[in-house]
Amino acid sequence: MRESLLPFARPMNASEVLDAGFRLFRVTLPRSLPWSMLAVLLGQAPRALDLLRNTAAVTLSHKDPLWWGVAAAGGVLNLLLYALILLRQQTVAYATPRSLRGDLLQALRALPAFLLISLLGGLPMLLVGLAAVAGWWGVALALLVPALYLTVAVWFAAYLRLLQQRQPLAALADSIRLTRGWWWRTSGVLAVVLVVLLVLYALGAVVAIVLTQLFATADVALLSVVTTVVVVVVAAFFLPLLGAIGHTLFADLQLRRAAGRLIA
Repeated sequence: MRESLLPFARPMNASEVLDAGFRLFRVTLPRSLPWSMLAVLLGQAPRALDLLRNTAAVTLSHKDPLWWGVAAAGGVLNLLLYALILLRQQTVAYATPRSLRGDLLQALRALPAFLLISLLGGLPMLLVGLAAVAGWWGVALALLVPALYLTVAVWFAAYLRLLQQRQPLAALADSIRLTRGWWWRTSGVLAVVLVVLLVLYALGAVVAIVLTQLFATADVALLSVVTTVVVVVVAAFFLPLLGAIGHTLFADLQLRRAAGRLIA
C-alpha cells in the first residue's frame, strides 16, 4: 500500500508545513495539472469572447448578457475543477483508494455547497472592491482589514466541505474556529504561496518578453497568442500549489485544535 503523506503525527512548524505542501504539490502535479490548465483556459473565456467580437474596450457596466453568462459559467466550472484538484490531491495525501470517476462525481455533488461557500467567503473582499469602484475609499479602507481577516479565516471551509462533508454554513463557522489563535501563522504561510505566484508570473513575463524579441517581426495576433499561452502555463501551476499547501495547513490546524481541546 502507498505510504500516506497526511495526517501529520504531530503539529508542525511553518517551514515544515510549507515543505510538506511543496512535496505534496510535486507528487500530485501530474494528476492535477491537466485540470488546472483547463480551469485557467476557462477563466480566459470572457477575454476570448471579447477578442472574437472586438469588444475588449467595452467596460464591465456595458457588457451584454452573453458575456456575463460566459463569465458565470467559467466561474462555476472553475470551482468544479478546483474541487476536483483538491480531491485528486487527497487521494495521494491520505493514500485514499479512489478513482478519477469517483472524485469527479464527488466534486459534482459538492458543487452547489462549494459555490455557496465561495460566494459567502468572497463577499467581504467583494464589498471592498465595490466600495473602491464607487470611489468610497474611506469605506473600502475601513472594510479592508476585517475583509482580509475573514478571507483567511474561512479559507478551509472548502476542505471541511469536501473532506469532511460539512454543510456550507457549518464549514464556514468551523473554519473560523480552526484558524482562531493561528490567523497570523496561517496568513504568513499563504503569503509565501502568493510570493511564489508573483515569482512565477514574473518568470512568465520574462519568457514572454524574450519570445517577443525573438519574433519581433511576427504578426501582432501571433504574439498575443504566444503571450497568452505563456501566462496560462504559468498560472496553471498555481491552483495545485495552493491546494497542496491548503491540505498541509488544514492537517496541521486540525492537530493544533485537537491539542488545544485536550489541554482545555
